[in-house]
Amino acid sequence: MGFWSTLADLFRGESVMPLPDLESSAEGSAPHDLASVWIRQIVDRRVPLVRLTRGPVEGIGRAWFADGTVLLVRSVPTGRLIAAAVACRRARVLVTGPGPGSDACLRWRGGCTPIVVVGPDQAD
Repeated sequence: MGFWSTLADLFRGESVMPLPDLESSAEGSAPHDLASVWIRQIVDRRVPLVRLTRGPVEGIGRAWFADGTVLLVRSVPTGRLIAAAVACRRARVLVTGPGPGSDACLRWRGGCTPIVVVGPDQAD
């Protein structure tokens, strides 16, 4: 599929990327929401975190990924997103698999911040 045909599909409203299968998951049970499917796809494809900005509510941040996905996240425990935001400015931050009590971990060379996905967001 070339660039122009992909662009034409976008303007026609056709989906260019395959939509996630909501009926099944890796464990065999239905996922609890679409955001958990998105974060699992980001982990599987090793999409880096581009930036982390403050969200609409205190304690919530906007995670901007290289593929254009924007998710609302919070850290476990609350208040540790600032370390990941600083790391985004200095190093490459990847999302790794879930940890105890979290949906995923933001991992960089100097540390890790467990996160819980609150839901999807749109780019401003």
